[in-house]
Amino acid sequence: MATWDALILAGGRSRRMGADKGLLAFGQGTWVDAVAQRLKGAQSTWLSIHDQQAHYEALGYQLVNDADLDNIAEDSGPLAGILAAMTCSQAEYLLVSPCDTPKLTTEYAQRMTAGLQDPSSSFQPVVQVAFDGQREQNLHLCIPTQLKDDLEVYLLEGGRSVYGWLKRHAVHRVDFSDVADTFCNLNTPEDRERYL
Repeated sequence: MATWDALILAGGRSRRMGADKGLLAFGQGTWVDAVAQRLKGAQSTWLSIHDQQAHYEALGYQLVNDADLDNIAEDSGPLAGILAAMTCSQAEYLLVSPCDTPKLTTEYAQRMTAGLQDPSSSFQPVVQVAFDGQREQNLHLCIPTQLKDDLEVYLLEGGRSVYGWLKRHAVHRVDFSDVADTFCNLNTPEDRERYL
């Protein structure tokens, strides 16, 4: 089985929520803790942040900050956080999820990493993307870390769109249509009231 690390994206500004989403309470922990539980099996779990470093350090996660990347424009979005984690990772793949999906299915990591031995990956790196039955969930990914240089070039060229970067690569959809509602992004206090 190929090796994989996990990355939780918690570097957004959370403007609509009015509070850092990753640190919001969920069960006995935080939203970040809830997502981390869905990423069990990783060699290492990284947390991409923008603010609140001391608070996230207190939770015990390994932190990456896209502000530390050389020559990458500030506020380059989630791809910069993914690049920062790829730079640190020693694994062959990086399993990604944003922190604002704390109700993610417990089978997330198992399903997303099940296809890592795809023989076609030796010819062209295959990115696994979660598919909810209607659309691809473009921040729920399993990415070969050998794509790090390509991602860096894309960002240096001014690219920011996750969809735009994914179009450059072979993508395999991982079916989650039976649990589509677990991908619900919680972006506002109203979302939080409605779904949690």
